[in-house]
Amino acid sequence: MSDNNLIETIINHKNARDLLSDLLNGTNAWLLDTLAQLEPETDKSKEGAIKTRLSTLLRDYLETLYGLQRQEGITQQSYIDFLQKDAETPKTLLTYLLKTLQTKYKDAFLAASIAVLIALERIEDSYRGFLEGLAASNNPHIADDPSIALVVFNTFVLQNKLCAAVP
Repeated sequence: MSDNNLIETIINHKNARDLLSDLLNGTNAWLLDTLAQLEPETDKSKEGAIKTRLSTLLRDYLETLYGLQRQEGITQQSYIDFLQKDAETPKTLLTYLLKTLQTKYKDAFLAASIAVLIALERIEDSYRGFLEGLAASNNPHIADDPSIALVVFNTFVLQNKLCAAVP
């Protein structure tokens, strides 16, 4: 899957609204923890700040987007309907999330994007099992580097799952 296909898959994913709701509420611990691990210089005491900052960033962007669309008469929906029913809102928020991750993670953007896709697919437990298998195998060094582990998981597990789902 090319980077463009990965991004398009994320933006158009059927579980986008659920993931965004979790991120806005700060309740998707796995994704937030995984993104925090992609910053090697981050100590454990600062991981909570990363989680809060990402939720706040998305919430602020959503509120700005909603306010501008209301002001310009583009939408008459309530804030809740704008978030829950508007077809373009999840795509816009996911695009903003990906651009934010691209700016923040630069070289680890592919790994961050794969983490988002794992959360969208709701296969976090499969990823945990994959890491446990790597740690027990002759490749524990891969399990120790979240960027490499995410890319390897994408190559060998996630792509097979996505290909099997295509009719």
